[in-house]
Amino acid sequence: MEFLSLLKINNIYIIQVLFLINFLIVFLISYPVGYLIGGNKNSKNLFYCSTISISIGAIIVAIILNFAAVLAKYLIISFFFLNLIIIYNNKNILYVFLEEIKRNKVFLLNVSLVYFLILNIVYPIYLESNFIEIPYSRHLIYYFAPIQEILNANYFSRIRVTSLYPMEWAAFHFFQSAFNSIYLNFLGNFGYLGLIILKCFFSSLIYCSLLYFIFKNVKFREKEKVLEILLIFNFIFCLLLVSNFNWLIFGNGTIVAFSIYFILKNLFKNNSSTNIILSILLVMGSFKNVLISSFIYYYFSVKNLKHVLFLKLKLLGINTKHLFLI
Repeated sequence: MEFLSLLKINNIYIIQVLFLINFLIVFLISYPVGYLIGGNKNSKNLFYCSTISISIGAIIVAIILNFAAVLAKYLIISFFFLNLIIIYNNKNILYVFLEEIKRNKVFLLNVSLVYFLILNIVYPIYLESNFIEIPYSRHLIYYFAPIQEILNANYFSRIRVTSLYPMEWAAFHFFQSAFNSIYLNFLGNFGYLGLIILKCFFSSLIYCSLLYFIFKNVKFREKEKVLEILLIFNFIFCLLLVSNFNWLIFGNGTIVAFSIYFILKNLFKNNSSTNIILSILLVMGSFKNVLISSFIYYYFSVKNLKHVLFLKLKLLGINTKHLFLI
């Protein structure tokens, strides 16, 4: 906790606010690349585009980690500059970006409130002048080690396990660790504490987004409002305490959790290209999802191909009712 003593911060709430400001800046500033790659008139959502953008950055960092770990932190800096350059030079993206911020200002406020609730109720951290008490998680300590190495490595080779030098980290850690390191950036010096706070931010993002989606799409009659509240409460209870979804977010499966959420959300929309991108992201998050990702990719690829073929046949004046396609 050298960085903590350097800043002379003895108030945990100031630290939480410092992290929140950093996370929100990363979340917002990452929007342009995500909009260019995966955004369209149906998928310009702030959460979705930022996740796609940071995932693309994490993929590039993860590839470089196999050859020259020292370059990782400079790639992260370059990623931020690239987004700033795009938003400065493309007035259309700037306009869409500002509109999305206006449209999501209440959502971002609620994310901030839920973030503080989770940090102070579910994962409370106590800080005194020379003492800090942090909830222990053996998995998170393990997952933080490659993040720390990404942000501090100064050698031209694959990232190594500092405590077991010259052993190297397995490649399946690289993508998730790179994703987290983009969010933590210079705050990575806070150590394991930073990763716990980041996971709380991820949790607040996905749960607030999920609640917004449910309230928007699940409609009850006025006299059934109590039933609506009970249904949503039961759903959240099962998600938090019964399913493994919460474990995914607080473990090493954050990107998998985000991908599953976006895929399920996009099933309600006729947006094949978005689900194809998300199926790729799902398998990047964890290779064991390759089978389900392949099915999703195949289904929406065929669906998209079908639409293109029908369109071309109609342009040629051929009656598609007499054709049988997959």
